[in-house]
Amino acid sequence: MPDKNNNPGTLLMKPVLVFVYNRPSHTREMLKALALNEGADKTHVIIYSDGSKSETDKVWVAKVRQECKQASGFFRLTLIERDRNYGLAENIISGVSQEIEKYGAVIVLEDDLVTSPGFLKYMNAALEFYRNTNIFSICGYSPQLKIPSEYKYSTYLAQRIGSWGWASWEEKWKKVDWEVTDFYHFIGSPRERKRFEAGGNDLSMMLLKQKLNKINSWAIRFSYSCFKLDYRVVYPVKSLVRNAGIDGSGTHMKKTKKYKSIVTDKVESSYFCPPTLENVTIQKRFREFYSTSLVRRALNILKFNRFLIMKGFQMDTT
Repeated sequence: MPDKNNNPGTLLMKPVLVFVYNRPSHTREMLKALALNEGADKTHVIIYSDGSKSETDKVWVAKVRQECKQASGFFRLTLIERDRNYGLAENIISGVSQEIEKYGAVIVLEDDLVTSPGFLKYMNAALEFYRNTNIFSICGYSPQLKIPSEYKYSTYLAQRIGSWGWASWEEKWKKVDWEVTDFYHFIGSPRERKRFEAGGNDLSMMLLKQKLNKINSWAIRFSYSCFKLDYRVVYPVKSLVRNAGIDGSGTHMKKTKKYKSIVTDKVESSYFCPPTLENVTIQKRFREFYSTSLVRRALNILKFNRFLIMKGFQMDTT
């Protein structure tokens, strides 16, 4: 049985869960980069390969699985071949739930995320450093922000989860309310929406779209639980992940240059920021990076109000 506490005689590196679907070239690039990481030879990589949606996709899913079987450089590689199409949200929620209960903490990647050589070392060190604190998850990607010159740490805190190379602990993951049971109380309160949008003013609209089944996102629900529990998220000052999926090939991401970021080879763990240190300037710039335009914001408010009126709810003006 895996040892949640990393007792002597067990692997010290936390397992990496990889979620793949129908992009063999992206999968190949992701696995090759991960194998070049320091500590890859001590890491158990568990790949969840989703089943195909259509006959056309069967060929691409088969090619992805062949790429996974040919991968090397890890302590162990386990390939789990789904016999039906789960979709990204269900695949991640069920896969992480299963493995995090075994290992106590896991690192998560998707098929289009290319990691730098220091990614695994950073993630494992951060999981240990921030364990049993108010930190909800650890991120490997960071948007390119202008960091204050006097800021001396290699990580910072934000109020939004990141899904591009992340990690969390069993006790945090089990607190997530995947059903968002207080949705109507939240969506009818401008004050609560404003608080949630400390991580970007796009968050409330994404949660509404999730409720309306216009999107199926595990990440927005994960981020909402982080907000409700008043936890924070750790990001590296310089990114350790490049998203190769912003080339227009993915289902959930259009082609864009917005998320390109300077990628570093390593992050110094000796300069991790304390789990209670919140830099107002960095958080403001982080929020602005993810926020939509004023026009889009105004349209979103109209959509919120229309939704509430349609549902017959009395809007909370506080």
